[in-house]
Amino acid sequence: MRFLSVVAVAATLALGATACGTDTGTTPAGGGDPARTLPSGTWVLTAGEDPDGPLALVPTHPVTLEVGPRDGSGPQVGGRVCNSYFAEPRAAGDGPLLEGPGSTEMACLEDGVMELESRYLGALARVDTVATSGDDDRLELTGDGVRLVYAVDPPDPEPTLTGQAWSVDSIASGDEPDDTVSSVPGVGAQLRFLDDRRVRVRSGCAVWHGRWNDAGTLHFPPVDLCRAHPGPDIEVAALLVEVKTWQIADGRLTLAARDGRSLGLTPVPPGG
Repeated sequence: MRFLSVVAVAATLALGATACGTDTGTTPAGGGDPARTLPSGTWVLTAGEDPDGPLALVPTHPVTLEVGPRDGSGPQVGGRVCNSYFAEPRAAGDGPLLEGPGSTEMACLEDGVMELESRYLGALARVDTVATSGDDDRLELTGDGVRLVYAVDPPDPEPTLTGQAWSVDSIASGDEPDDTVSSVPGVGAQLRFLDDRRVRVRSGCAVWHGRWNDAGTLHFPPVDLCRAHPGPDIEVAALLVEVKTWQIADGRLTLAARDGRSLGLTPVPPGG
């Protein structure tokens, strides 16, 4: 599946066997030069600056850097701001450490996110030196007028189905690679899976219930949404009636219909 305006190949972003940030192993990116060697792991940007000054981080869109092995040909580098991005390490020599980077082209509407992404990717393209702390929990990348500081990103525990709310953030038109995935703007419909095997759905001004079981199936009855909340809520409600299965993978919940369409959901932060 692809985002509406993705122009990059999503397969490039698959960071196979990426280790957690606590793994102190490294994957050479500069001919074995420690000052040009990216440590394997997942990192989160804590501070940054480019020639225009400090980067304004957006708490709802953490900037990640992921470095993983790639069968002896150097590390595979990627991450996410609004879009997923990828970069190709230079094997050796001087100059920028990474070729690119390139990214998908989905727009995020929250203030500051797209500017942060543009400036961050520009800064990443200028990086030529790598430094890590003695205990390998801090990474600093520097280059001509740029400085990017990261902290280890410990792996999040896989969310459980019950005990929290889930928010719809995307609608997929099918399960084929060339099918589209559209984002749901604003606060999407929220679902809560209850221990009595009911699913409570809140969408706009409507609240209704479905049923779920441990075998991965679920059922929702039709609902008549109030007309005060047209748009994506209507589409979500219509698709929920067709949904037959649920699955949690990589921290996301997918509700799938028999015809291949699906809803993507993320856990709602506490207090959200």
